[in-house]
Parts: sequence; C-alpha cells; structure tokens
Amino acid sequence: MTSQSLRVSSHTGLTRTARCRRPYGPIPDEALAKASAHDAAGDHAQARPLYDEVLAADPNHPMALLRVAEQELVQGRADDAAGHIERALNAAMGRGQSTRDLWFVLGRAHMARGDWQAAERAFTGMLDASPGDGAALLSLGWAALATGDPIRAESPLREAVARHRLLAWADLAVV
Repeated sequence: MTSQSLRVSSHTGLTRTARCRRPYGPIPDEALAKASAHDAAGDHAQARPLYDEVLAADPNHPMALLRVAEQELVQGRADDAAGHIERALNAAMGRGQSTRDLWFVLGRAHMARGDWQAAERAFTGMLDASPGDGAALLSLGWAALATGDPIRAESPLREAVARHRLLAWADLAVV
C-alpha cells in the first residue's frame, strides 16, 4: 500500500493535510500487471489479492473480473464465475472494449453448470464479437452437441474445419 498527502480546504478557509491510503501504485494497471505475472507463473494465491485491489478501485474492471472468474472456475465455483463475467461483459461493452474472451469464459461457466443452452448463447456472443473465431465455432458446436442436437452442431463445426483446418479435424470426427 502506498499513501499520499492531500491538501484539503474546508468551508471555513482552513487548510489541513490529510493522508489517503491507496491499495496499490498510481494506477490499477500496475496491480493488474503484477497479478497477471503471478498468474502466468502459476502463483494464483498471490494474484488474487492483487485482482481484489484492482476491483476495490474499479469494481467493474473487465480484465480483473475476467481473471477472478477464471480462478473461480478452476476452483469449481461456476455460479460465482458467471456473475463476475456478466459484470465484466456489461462494463466492457460500456467502455467499448473487446468482449471475445469474456464471452468464452461465460460459456465455460455455463458449461460447468450444465446449462448448455446458456453456453450456446455465450458462444454465439463470442462469435459475434469475433466473427470466424475457431474457438467460438468449436465451442458453439460442442454446446449444441451437448444439448443433443447434432444437426445444429454440424454447421459451426464444419465452418471451423473450413476456416481452421488444423484446429478442428479431431473435433469434427466426433460429429
């Protein structure tokens, strides 16, 4: 934590110095960068408090919410992950930021909950955010298969093969 001095003037004209504590350096991105480095090194326990610091400054920080949701998925808390990702999606859309990865994690959260139709909707959102994306096409096809509809699964899986031949051959063999 760092602290910072502020000069505050009251309505009486008196000036006093106040010390404000901030949970991280000058910008949330510094804490986010440190947390991401911990995550990349596999030290998720060190990363989480840093993500929480970012969220204390910006409760709707899309990247911090995404990373927290990914951790929650790994820990088996799909409902919590979905809630964080939905907040992140709303924030990212409002800020004009990319939503591709957010839709993907939301789809994974719905899959973990066994809600295949919601997963399909999420992967459709991913495909809207990133047209022709191989992971989106494959995920959409897999979700359709999981609902028991191989006819609906065929189109996205075939498109994945056509666009990304090396990516999808094994997946198409399942159909």
